[in-house]
Amino acid sequence: MTLRTASGTAYDVSGTDGPAIVLVHGLGLNRQSWQWQVPALSQSYRVITYDLYGHGESAVPPSPPSLSLFSNQIVELLDHLGIGTVALAGFSLGGMIARRFAMDHADRLWALAILHSAHVRDQAAHDAIQARVHQAREDGPGATVEAALQRWFTDGFRLANPAVMDRVRAWVMANRKEVYAPIYQVLVDGVTELAAPQPPITVPTLVMTADEDYGNSPAMSRAIAAEIPDSSLAILAGLRHMALAEAPGMFNQELLAFLDSVQLSTARPRQNYTRHPTADARRRHIMELKIRKLVNFEEEIRIEGERAANPPLRMFGVAAVVRNPWAGRGYVADLMPEIRAFAPILGKLLTERIAAMAGGAEKIEAYGKAAMAGLDCEQEHASALIHTLRFGNFYREALGAKSYLGFTNTRGPANTQIQIPLMDKHDTGRRSHYLTVQFSISDAPADDELVAAFGGATGGRPHHRIGDRYQDLAEIGADVNNPAKLTT
Repeated sequence: MTLRTASGTAYDVSGTDGPAIVLVHGLGLNRQSWQWQVPALSQSYRVITYDLYGHGESAVPPSPPSLSLFSNQIVELLDHLGIGTVALAGFSLGGMIARRFAMDHADRLWALAILHSAHVRDQAAHDAIQARVHQAREDGPGATVEAALQRWFTDGFRLANPAVMDRVRAWVMANRKEVYAPIYQVLVDGVTELAAPQPPITVPTLVMTADEDYGNSPAMSRAIAAEIPDSSLAILAGLRHMALAEAPGMFNQELLAFLDSVQLSTARPRQNYTRHPTADARRRHIMELKIRKLVNFEEEIRIEGERAANPPLRMFGVAAVVRNPWAGRGYVADLMPEIRAFAPILGKLLTERIAAMAGGAEKIEAYGKAAMAGLDCEQEHASALIHTLRFGNFYREALGAKSYLGFTNTRGPANTQIQIPLMDKHDTGRRSHYLTVQFSISDAPADDELVAAFGGATGGRPHHRIGDRYQDLAEIGADVNNPAKLTT
């Protein structure tokens, strides 16, 4: 049975009897949008999630929507639950509501987290979001939801996670047009009343966004943090608006580290705190990607087998030499936070470089990838950076490719040859494009470094004449889908 307050606010309570945290969702979503955070937070905190008025299972707004109305909804929820002070974490519109609450009810807060939330927009940004409000007013949430998913998730994640897209789309589509559009207008107009907050926000505050959250940009988050004296700023790399769903490990790590640090600094009692890493330990493990050097390799084959290659075959390699982000930490069971943080950065960077070398991604016909671990690194660490769609999909999408990326995983000292096997970007059976890019880096990898690389070629081998896989299959009477079985 759904729990409700007297005014019709639907809510859930999870976790311990420790300090309370209230999570405020964004426009068009509902309390289920925190499903990736509640398990992690509830190990140490009493976690309250609820539906904003007009969302999910809550009642429609009892008066015209405004930040103050939503702020007062939280007051009613806390009073209903008998909770005095809380940490308040607000996402997007929820971050605006959280700031309004901090200005109006500072005595009810022990911490504040403003997550992927907007500050004052320039005219172009204002006009763009206002146009979306008009669309929603005329045609309902379905008019803007597909464009929203593109803004909210990286391209690779959207393609690889259709079930998540369906779930978020369904949340948005469940909103009623006559309620959704007026609340959307609050997202437009509310930023003005939050700029240079009066009274000032004095509670310890985390301000966080992602570097590709263009509607709630790093510049906006820096501006918000600059207006709050006791604030810290976190920018998540390679993510967009819905980082809480796309990279919950990284998102939760930042949020938990902040909450833990506030609890430690104020010496508030914590139940079972020793089960979890301290805030300082969490912070040490939130690392930047340290790229020591980038290497480009290119060769142009003009003569092969004593005959001119027409056109010449161009082959490329691009590599990033990075410090192993897991170095010095012993055995690390969960590699995903660093994979989510760093693989997209490397994938995007190396894709841009190899496309520029070729004179355009469309000129690359064969492609592949490789990873190399230094002598003190686990092979798994090097593999982690390249065996994820967060890395390879940048290259695959830039080329419009259909085939998988061939690969090698090796370990060696500096100057070990890096070998990148290539195949046709559309057809893995096209043997003419079975090539290998080979190069070495004289001072890399160092013992605590990893190398991630892409390779490419503008065509197949000059004068190729050994046929393709399909010709063999036809000649020996084998099934294309099961080459080891003869069809007789």
